[in-house]
Amino acid sequence: MQLYYFLAVVISLSFGTLPQPGANPAIDLERSVAFSAAVVGIWWVMCFLCGRLVLNLVRQGEITVDTAFDWFGRQTTCLRWLSLAIIGLCLGGFGLGRCLDQLPVVSQSMTLHAIGLLLPTVAILLGLWSAEHRFAQRLGVARSGFRSTVAWLALMARSTIAWIVVPILLMLVLVDIASIIPLSPGTRIGLLILTMIAASVFVMPWLVRRAFPQTSIDEATSSWIHQVLQAAGLKRCKLIIWDTKQRSFNAMMAGFFGRFQIVFLTDRLVRDLSRPQLAMVILHEVAHARRKHALIRVLALAPAWLGGLAIQASVGVISPSDTLIQWAPMIGNTVSLAATVCILRQVSYFCEFDADSVACQLAPEVCWPESCVPASVEEAGRTLSSALVKVTDGCEGARRPSWLHPGVSQRIDAVLA
Repeated sequence: MQLYYFLAVVISLSFGTLPQPGANPAIDLERSVAFSAAVVGIWWVMCFLCGRLVLNLVRQGEITVDTAFDWFGRQTTCLRWLSLAIIGLCLGGFGLGRCLDQLPVVSQSMTLHAIGLLLPTVAILLGLWSAEHRFAQRLGVARSGFRSTVAWLALMARSTIAWIVVPILLMLVLVDIASIIPLSPGTRIGLLILTMIAASVFVMPWLVRRAFPQTSIDEATSSWIHQVLQAAGLKRCKLIIWDTKQRSFNAMMAGFFGRFQIVFLTDRLVRDLSRPQLAMVILHEVAHARRKHALIRVLALAPAWLGGLAIQASVGVISPSDTLIQWAPMIGNTVSLAATVCILRQVSYFCEFDADSVACQLAPEVCWPESCVPASVEEAGRTLSSALVKVTDGCEGARRPSWLHPGVSQRIDAVLA
């Protein structure tokens, strides 16, 4: 689902490149805000109505609680993707993205302009998350009360869009500051590039560490995990146990090098997997770090955005029309976004298959007596396969391939081959 949040943020910010309305009386800021607020309000009603319909079926005894969560989850997935069209309707159709610069404060700050563009997205997500929490409350899974709802909304924001939005806003703040400081254009650009690189390497891991709630594990398990990480070559890597209230199987590697690298393991992953299975999951994340998959993903997107800039620059050469030239930034962004989505699919599949393969080859190298790490490539493949089956047990959606992740059967076939 992270692809959805990425697209929601990027699409929202892309509408900031729409041409200004000028003297066009058909585009008015007040009417744009009013129509956008009305559509978002209808969206909230739809989200809560979906939960209410499923709850009525539970009360009537037609479906079980597990089935209700499954049905509601499918509905919210459809609503999420539908919301991308609603974001486009608010910012493009109603002209909100073209009218924000009519506010003097917004027109002077790229940061405030970006916040204004993100408001419809944030409002839509708050409605969806509120409906999800209300649904869980009605089924007795979540606590009732205002504080519980606020805590849930904060948790969802921290673990979804915060790690995308916060770095973007920080970079825009730097751009605003650099525009005020009297520097030459070349010096200003160089300073921004160096700052963005430093933020990616040092600030992003710091933000990620604070985006997810944490818990602790027993000392013996923690010591063993650190030994596996050290044997695999990540001696200074930090370990964080992600507190999901025993609801989620997940693992993630953040950071690029040294003590700025962090491996995340969910509490349920540590509790339910055997040590050999957990070792293979850890080595899979280690493989991502050792093969620089995060850097590969970033570099792979460069052609997409350079191509979009090239198209944007060539529009004026192809057609001297003032109208088309005004739309050139939006055309370039659209091409870049489409290319980004396609490139991400190919790169993500390659990185997952490569990490599985490297993890299996790495296992015999890091194995030591009583380490619980598989001692051969073949055993490592079987153990990793069993771990994949375990973490997706009872969740058919997690076993199917997604745009950014191969299916479990595809990964098992590749591992065993």
